[in-house]
Amino acid sequence: MLTAYPLNGFLRITDPERARHFYQQVLGLTFDYENPYVSVFRSGDTTIIAQRVKEVVPIASTVLGWEVKDIEKVGAFLRDRGVVFEKYPHMDQDALGIWRVLRAGSHGLRIRTATSLPYPSTSLPTGARG
Repeated sequence: MLTAYPLNGFLRITDPERARHFYQQVLGLTFDYENPYVSVFRSGDTTIIAQRVKEVVPIASTVLGWEVKDIEKVGAFLRDRGVVFEKYPHMDQDALGIWRVLRAGSHGLRIRTATSLPYPSTSLPTGARG
């Protein structure tokens, strides 16, 4: 039943002005609206709701992800805008931070790529800009 409805993404922010700059100016998302509780952005048909909180406790996993046709082009575009990608010693990542995994798909093998983006808050990871 829920597959017929749009899915919304949620994340937490502590600095709405900094978050708006990062998501709108750096990532290029469309700013939709804000109120005292949330800042809302759009990415394609997806709504991303940035909830305002007093403190963000960083988590060591992906919060948002996009499926893109040319990951190298998108990664370079984001890098040129100041995004710093996480690199993990246990993962075989290229110079940009792209990790490739082969998996069987319905049309043969598909390459799945993943990168990690820092999120804007008062507690950004070391070296992250946003």
